[in-house]
Amino acid sequence: FLKHRVALHAYVLMDNHVHLLATPSTQRGLADAMRMQGNNYVQAFNQRHGRTGPLWQGRFHSSMIDSDGYLLSVYRYIERNPVRAGIAVSAEDHPWSSVHGNLQRRADPMLTPHPAFRALAATARNRTTVYARFLRDVNASADLPAIR
Repeated sequence: FLKHRVALHAYVLMDNHVHLLATPSTQRGLADAMRMQGNNYVQAFNQRHGRTGPLWQGRFHSSMIDSDGYLLSVYRYIERNPVRAGIAVSAEDHPWSSVHGNLQRRADPMLTPHPAFRALAATARNRTTVYARFLRDVNASADLPAIR
C-alpha cells in the first residue's frame, strides 16, 4: 500500500475475504494497490501453502465514506467482522485484524490512524479507552461529540 500511497486504517482477514479501510492519495492508488496485492500476495500465499486459484471470494469492491461518523462505524464494522461471523467472541480474539494496533496492544506498522480516529481523544491512551468502549458498544453513536 505504501508504494501506491494508500493509507491503511483498519483491516480484517477472514477465511474467504478481506475488509480494508483505506485512504488513497491518488485517483488510481487504491485500484493499483489492490491489483498488486492480488497478484503478489495471492501468488506467494498459494505457493507457500501448495494451493492454486483465488484466495478470496468475489472481486474488489470499494465504497466512498462521506462523514467522520460513518468512517468510525466502518472501523468498528471491520474489526467486529469475526465476531459477527461467529469465529471470535471478541474482536481482540481474531489474530488477523487491525484491532490489535488500533487498541495499542501491538505495533502495526501497516496502520495509519485516520484524522477522525485521532480526534477521538488527545492522547493515544485516552483514544484507546474511547475506541475500546465504542468497539464493544454496537449501539453507540459514531458522532464524535457523543463518544468522547
